[in-house]
Amino acid sequence: MFGNLKELPKPIGKYTVGVLKTDFLDKSRQKVFSFEKDDAFREIPVAIFYPSDGTERKETAPYASVEEIESLSKMTKGLVSKKTSQTKTCFYDEVPISTSEERFPVIMYSHGYGSYLMQDATLLTNLASLGYIVVSIGHPYESGCVKYLDGRAIKINESIMNDKKPSKEDLKTEKKLYKKQKKCSDAKSMEMAVMMNEIVCSCDSVKIWESDSRFIADKLELLDKGIVNSILAGKLKLELGIGIMGHSFGGTTAAQVCLNDSRFSCGINLDGGTYGDYLYKDIKKPFMIVGGDWIENLARTTFIHNTEDTYMTIIKGAKHFAFADAVFIARQMNLLNLLGKRDKFEFHEIYTTYTIKFFEKYLLGNKNIELKDIKYNEVKFMEKKKK
Repeated sequence: MFGNLKELPKPIGKYTVGVLKTDFLDKSRQKVFSFEKDDAFREIPVAIFYPSDGTERKETAPYASVEEIESLSKMTKGLVSKKTSQTKTCFYDEVPISTSEERFPVIMYSHGYGSYLMQDATLLTNLASLGYIVVSIGHPYESGCVKYLDGRAIKINESIMNDKKPSKEDLKTEKKLYKKQKKCSDAKSMEMAVMMNEIVCSCDSVKIWESDSRFIADKLELLDKGIVNSILAGKLKLELGIGIMGHSFGGTTAAQVCLNDSRFSCGINLDGGTYGDYLYKDIKKPFMIVGGDWIENLARTTFIHNTEDTYMTIIKGAKHFAFADAVFIARQMNLLNLLGKRDKFEFHEIYTTYTIKFFEKYLLGNKNIELKDIKYNEVKFMEKKKK
């Protein structure tokens, strides 16, 4: 009825895609949240997608754990089926990394608030099939659920959710802001972003997610040096810098990380607002915002203040949860118009193409690429080049 796919779309690149899951313990951060035990260290799960030359006739890797999808199903009041965990993938557990290139460029990804590690596996698999190593990060207690290798599962914490729950007055304000889809001045756009920031940022989650990202960057350096045992030793092309991207709150995190960490060379915000310290600041990195109509006003702050090449791509008719695998495997979410009415394959192609070309230009250094040359119907593209 809803046209759900039982298998994720095949990767578009020449490489087979491998996936490596691991957990990293950050002993520099203890009791990040007040409800945790005093001796609780921050533990971050990651899924690393990478190019491979073959599958060794292995079965494809599982999509997401039962616990992750059950949590997501509960949060969406059953709109995401529990059977989603059975979706067939197009990537393989721990197959050998490709030997066709000595090393590969690195991109980091964060999911949306309350979501899960494999939220946008289709996009990440496409990137890996084109020759990138892509690291997806889980954010404990604010992911819908994280599943560790030892079997532990940590669901989103209800006390955090209650703290973040907006008042009735805030909800009214937020509704008014979302309705203002017409073009407004930069000054008005800033005013709207500040109001939205005050509604959403009831705690310093953006900084926690930033710290998670920077900690994983530390670990990637150790992986590459072989200090942490891994099939990725010596394969990370970190001298190019790390590209970073994310959806929703993960996109906000991408901009926040670009602001404060020189190891990250460029970033993309997929349909996220402006909720971090970078609200009024110049992040000084090439950056792109891709999203639906609401983004043009509520996330324009980066476009206004950033002095490096900056882009804004507005996909007409786009809805927030379409920037994820849900557009393929949870079409029933459109009962509440959460995915939009554009063809699912066309929509995914649009934001995938902009993502690929952006990283090819700013991470790989292909100066001949002009993002303005990408043409799709009902897509508004804006650019501001470095002076």
